[in-house]
Amino acid sequence: MSSSRSARLVSVALALALAGGCSSDPLPEGWVAASEESMRFAVPDTWVDTGELNERWTRSWQDVEGDDARIQLAAAPEVGFYDAAMARSALMATAQIGEMPGFAVVRYVDEDELGRSERELTRTEFTYEPEDGTVYDGVLWTASADRQHHAVALQLTGPDLDPDLVAGIEETLAVVVD
Repeated sequence: MSSSRSARLVSVALALALAGGCSSDPLPEGWVAASEESMRFAVPDTWVDTGELNERWTRSWQDVEGDDARIQLAAAPEVGFYDAAMARSALMATAQIGEMPGFAVVRYVDEDELGRSERELTRTEFTYEPEDGTVYDGVLWTASADRQHHAVALQLTGPDLDPDLVAGIEETLAVVVD
């Protein structure tokens, strides 16, 4: 991609606000802008950047550093040349075949509630149960500008996810393409 090209912002935000740096709207108090390649979003300002989880989930943040962490957000900036619905299907297939033991979908959020087409943005709420026996909640967002650019994903996991946390991340998610 040429750096001489100006980037056009393709919003996949669920609400009017976009992540800092993508909009003139300020971030909510207590939040900071975060990004990974073509994704922009916000995280609580107390969270720690914990780096790459694996080849797909190339960057992550946690509520605290180390083994005491309870909540994690992971970013996948290159799911594939899919629309958001196909990206969700690809990620869920992986989760269901063993990546996340006990994986179960709780709810697919429909496009009327999201305010966007399923081709542009999806949200899936789920649970899973790793080896420690704790049941964790999860939210998977997939977003896409079009099929000429990689779809992206964010995945939030932890016990008893705060709805305000979910909304804060969701409201600031945007995709930037050249």
